Amino acid sequence: TLHQPSRALAELLDSLLLLRAGGEVVFFGSLGPSGAALVQHLHSVEGALAFTPDQNPLTWMLEVMAVSQEDLALHYTTSALALANLKELEELLEGAGSDHSPGEGGDTVTHSYEAPAMVQLRVLTRKFWLLYWRDPGYTLHRAVAVALLAVFQGLAYFQVNTRTQAGLLAAVSVQYQAINVSGFLNAGGALFVMTTERPVFYRERAARMYAAPWYGLVQIAVEVPYLIVNSVLFVLIWYWMVGLDCHMSSVVFWLTTSFLHTLAMVSWRVTVAVLLPDTQTAHIAGIAAGLTWMLFSGLMIPYGQFPVFLRFIYYLNPLAWAFRSLLISQFHCEGLNCPTVEVLDPSSPETLVQVPIWKFVSNYFGLQASELWTGIGVLVAAVVLFQGLTLLGLQFVCHLKR
Repeated sequence: TLHQPSRALAELLDSLLLLRAGGEVVFFGSLGPSGAALVQHLHSVEGALAFTPDQNPLTWMLEVMAVSQEDLALHYTTSALALANLKELEELLEGAGSDHSPGEGGDTVTHSYEAPAMVQLRVLTRKFWLLYWRDPGYTLHRAVAVALLAVFQGLAYFQVNTRTQAGLLAAVSVQYQAINVSGFLNAGGALFVMTTERPVFYRERAARMYAAPWYGLVQIAVEVPYLIVNSVLFVLIWYWMVGLDCHMSSVVFWLTTSFLHTLAMVSWRVTVAVLLPDTQTAHIAGIAAGLTWMLFSGLMIPYGQFPVFLRFIYYLNPLAWAFRSLLISQFHCEGLNCPTVEVLDPSSPETLVQVPIWKFVSNYFGLQASELWTGIGVLVAAVVLFQGLTLLGLQFVCHLKR
């Protein structure tokens, strides 16, 4: 629909559907160069105003409709233009026979959406890719924040000495801080992107432009390249500054765990944005869940000190499992040549003894070497669960107030 259209806009239009009060068609067809086809059709109307080349054809069209004494809808239906349009429509219907099945009540459409699945995926991928690319305040801000976090944490814990008890606990703590804060930084903006796009999605879902599951899958898929870049950027800056295990397997494992944990956090924020009624409520729910995961991650309160009736939170906590897997990958060692740490002897508090690092860490945090890949599995399951809830919300939940 157009309100007070300009001449420049008229030059951009290919076709025009003109309706009068009551929804009756006055003109439908190609405008032609400079509106020539429209002018030719309306010039034959009784009482039509003269048209000059310097006029805006769309403004002239409205003036003709205002002063004409002839029934413009009847004039269209009896015109050659209307007959040509009907003929073209019949040809289109004949050519679309494969998409319709004739029945007693007329033709019945056999598909739910106008475009096939691959076209929906392609259009949605382009939509979200452009949305993210054109929002540097979201994408670039995250990358800069992650890089600054890596630099500051790397300087604060530069080449931490794990051969002392204080240094070893610092190395444990910095890994917890890194994966937790990195996840929050990457996930924080995802909630606001989703809540901003939600009204547009409701309109497009009602118009059946595409299936809701494709929308949800593409939305998180477009996040993945940015999360990979941010995870790699963080590890490249931070990992060697802190002085963790430099074996390639440990580096790759740390990077994979960090990426999956961040993806789980982003998926959770998108889930609450879809399921809850407004941005404020979704933001509170996201923060509340994050604080609960932090409290029951096993760092501030070791697992053995949790009340028995609250230990289930630990096992349902993706942050706790990511933290366990990182500690196992960094400190697990079997044999006689394992690194040791100097700790206080429990039987003689004034005496320092050498204890294998893995023994100290595994006893303190309740770790088992066999659980190395369990954390990866839990993170993947968390991503799948949150995405499943998101897809169900996109399909069935609507928070429109009108």
